[in-house]
Amino acid sequence: DVLQLILRQYASDGTNTWYTFQYSTDTGTSFYAGLNLGNTNAIQFNEGSTPSNTKQFTSGLKLDASGNPIVLYTRIPTSGTIYDAVLKKIDKTPTGGSPDLPELWEIVFSNATNNIKSSDLQLDSSDNSYVTMYDETDEDGYIAKVNTSGTLQWQVKVTNTKLYGVYLKSDTEIFVVGMTDTDRLWVAEFNDSGTIQWQNEMIGTLAFTNPASTEDSIAKIHYDNNDLYIGGNGGYNTNTF
Repeated sequence: DVLQLILRQYASDGTNTWYTFQYSTDTGTSFYAGLNLGNTNAIQFNEGSTPSNTKQFTSGLKLDASGNPIVLYTRIPTSGTIYDAVLKKIDKTPTGGSPDLPELWEIVFSNATNNIKSSDLQLDSSDNSYVTMYDETDEDGYIAKVNTSGTLQWQVKVTNTKLYGVYLKSDTEIFVVGMTDTDRLWVAEFNDSGTIQWQNEMIGTLAFTNPASTEDSIAKIHYDNNDLYIGGNGGYNTNTF
């Protein structure tokens, strides 16, 4: 077997260092995701007898106020080939058992017929999770809020727009970026109840399109010093730089 290891996200609270990983043992056709603590304790997100061409990959890693990691990833369930988005909270303290890093809670976002892929994760000041996802088949996007107990608070569907990134300016100002089914970059602000405050679209000389890797989102969003920063795959010709 050929081992391919990819480190995807990193988080540290000053005491513990965490990273999510993705690895393959069969020349790259099947990938499995997991979480590692300080290069000594690891947990693989096993989903049982996964089918061939499995593509499990992580999309987000955050630490709560107690240092427990919250992980967002995409999986294929054991019963079929439909993708699900999964949000897990892991106990930061190794137990020495199996698994060594026990799961505290899990919430699964699924669709009976279409692929739901995870894309981004942010926490607010109370450690509530905000998750973006998208439907690969219908090209719809979703943003959801999950509380600290792993209970869904609300979920909003954005039709004809895949959601790829989320950023919290504050607990009540939630910025989201995505791509419409007409290949336009879409940006919006939600409040803490999941209601859109404003939205806009933009396009460049080239359409915004998916990158070669299906495990990575095409756009991300960030807010700093009263400015909103958006990065996307496409929009302008490379020879204009």
